[in-house]
Amino acid sequence: RNIPMEIHTGSEVGVNQWIQMTVSKINGKEAQEARPGITHHYITKDAFQRISVVEEYTSQNCQTCPFMIYYIDKAMHEYDKELVYITHHVGFVPDLFTKPGENDLVYLFGEEATFNPAVMYDRRIMPGKVTPINGASVAETTPYTDAFNLVTQMLAMAEVNIEVNHDKDNGKIGCTVSGRVNSELVASGINSYITVCLVEDNIPVSDKYFQKGLVEEEGAPEDLIESFRHNGVKRHVFTAHTGDLLTLGDNNDYSITYDAVDIESEWNLDNCRIAAFVHKVDKHRNGLPKPDRLKV
Repeated sequence: RNIPMEIHTGSEVGVNQWIQMTVSKINGKEAQEARPGITHHYITKDAFQRISVVEEYTSQNCQTCPFMIYYIDKAMHEYDKELVYITHHVGFVPDLFTKPGENDLVYLFGEEATFNPAVMYDRRIMPGKVTPINGASVAETTPYTDAFNLVTQMLAMAEVNIEVNHDKDNGKIGCTVSGRVNSELVASGINSYITVCLVEDNIPVSDKYFQKGLVEEEGAPEDLIESFRHNGVKRHVFTAHTGDLLTLGDNNDYSITYDAVDIESEWNLDNCRIAAFVHKVDKHRNGLPKPDRLKV
């Protein structure tokens, strides 16, 4: 049985540390006494914490999106680890949240036509599938939390630190994003890209920010209409929607300061956050397999 766990180590890089593992009980019953298992692990500066990136493709005009969003929101509340959640209002009918150039992200669905609702994890293109989970027929949280956990068990590509630059006097907000990229990834010759945006959560439904599909139909959650909010809405994108190429220093590090932008009156800054993540997949990588065949 594979049991994922967090193992706390010393802070000194380059130390080879041993771990002794014993099993005292199996399924609640005393286990047979056996020789302890001993293994070693190597402390490296590239052991970054992995955080799931959840990208949802939706639209205000999508009739079935609220159903899916309801269970994703519920799954994220049940999840006990950090997440990066962003919505892209593309793939169906553009709406008030759709940003210019955002439709470039449709390439992530390969050659198949995209649709709403759909969700993608960690900007991963899964072989043989349009998205890991799609459609709006899953009336439970388990498929989503399983996907969150799957991503966090994979090796992290990079360290990402965010410093928010909020100029309250002039009504502007920007950020500096810094960190390091895994040395093995750099050595492989694969480029790294970064996506950074200002995201707002908890936007209530209104005449302007309407949402189709909020109806009391058989099989719909009883509190769907009451609980629905527009979350993960990109208010400003500091990079290209498909990400900017990362230029790295001698230690595979990076630091980018993004120009501050005017805070618009309709933004509720108390519900805003800066979202940033590093990824390998980019629309403009030439000479590589088609997106629907990439394994990332």
